[in-house]
Amino acid sequence: MYGWQRYLSIEQEFAAARYYVSFSVGNAYSEFFTREVILLGVEIEAAFKELCRRINNSTPGNMGDYKSIILGTYPRIVDIYTIFDLFCKRKM
Repeated sequence: MYGWQRYLSIEQEFAAARYYVSFSVGNAYSEFFTREVILLGVEIEAAFKELCRRINNSTPGNMGDYKSIILGTYPRIVDIYTIFDLFCKRKM
């Protein structure tokens, strides 16, 4: 559960930045966004590893492995939207 709380904290920081920078800007660069995207990716990967371990007690080596294991068990997981998806859709 600790990883989930850490993910929510990072996501909250990322979402708060929408007040300062539009997510729809194509050529913006920010050290903050770079760090946040990397941190979110690390948390997502850790969650995928744990989910795969719980599904079939395996430790996949890469995202392709995670994808086949997770989608094989939870094919509708791709229907879940993230907070980032919601903000981008409002801007468009």
